[in-house]
Amino acid sequence: MFLAPLVRCSRRLNNVVGPLLYRTFTQSLTKPASLPNLLRMVMEKPAVGAEIKNLVLMEPYFHEGLSMSSYLPQDFDRCIFAIRSFEISINKMNWIQTIGRGEWDAVVALLLFYTPSLEGIKIASSGLSHYIYLNQICLHIALNQRIRNPIGQAHSLEKLRNYSIDHRGPSPRIGIRTILPWCAVLSMHTIRIAMLEQEDDWDPSPFPKQYHVQNLRITNSSVDGMIMRTLLGRFVSLQKFYYHHGSAELTDFIFQAIGEGLAHLHDSLEELVLLGTLRDVLSGDLGREPVGSLAEFTKLRCIGTEAEVLFGPDNYVW
Repeated sequence: MFLAPLVRCSRRLNNVVGPLLYRTFTQSLTKPASLPNLLRMVMEKPAVGAEIKNLVLMEPYFHEGLSMSSYLPQDFDRCIFAIRSFEISINKMNWIQTIGRGEWDAVVALLLFYTPSLEGIKIASSGLSHYIYLNQICLHIALNQRIRNPIGQAHSLEKLRNYSIDHRGPSPRIGIRTILPWCAVLSMHTIRIAMLEQEDDWDPSPFPKQYHVQNLRITNSSVDGMIMRTLLGRFVSLQKFYYHHGSAELTDFIFQAIGEGLAHLHDSLEELVLLGTLRDVLSGDLGREPVGSLAEFTKLRCIGTEAEVLFGPDNYVW
């Protein structure tokens, strides 16, 4: 905050200090108008949006919308004009209406189009939103990147490298469909997910078959082994994988499935951390299978796990 007075001192200081003020935007839950105000600013002054490198966003804990009280008719007109100009298969009228109601998901989705230099996004999720617009916009951009038909230099997420989402609150956890669009962004390097939940009916067909993320970290997961095997099979250049299974409720989780999902990464995987012992997760013959042989992983330098995950509970000495 001590930089703010410098902006008003002179035009030269304004040019130097101004970009620093907007490099990282952190949404305030105590100020429900902070996010809509940012959207209005970057739509009015695209140069400001181009300075934003990181977004730290917090989904409201309740179904109350963001405060749009400061928006004038011309502000909503600007949103309407922008959305109607996008060549995207989405219900644009519903999107416009949800922005008018101040729904967090809809506002953030539009903000993506005005932060072309964005490198990192961190979301504290309350689990109340299904991320309808945010996920569709992100997936649309990712698919256009792959066919080399970008929808515009100003909003192609070409520099986005880091995505982090953490669940907070009593509502359901974070679903697989929430994170897949971000995995599909070609420039994405690191994905961090906390509280990933089981989704038996998730359909992988709309999403690309290959992800180029290099660092994947999943903590407190409740996804079973078979689905994790399918999911991991889509990561073709993973170098670091950290996985913590935090739920003993799913009786079909097995570390052998993790090993099968990683088998194609023997030329790239450098670090592997698997937490959650076989005894804690499952008892029974199927679950007692270890992760499998890692002998062909020529670049693997770091392994962090329980001995029984590597060798099985009956094949090592305490």
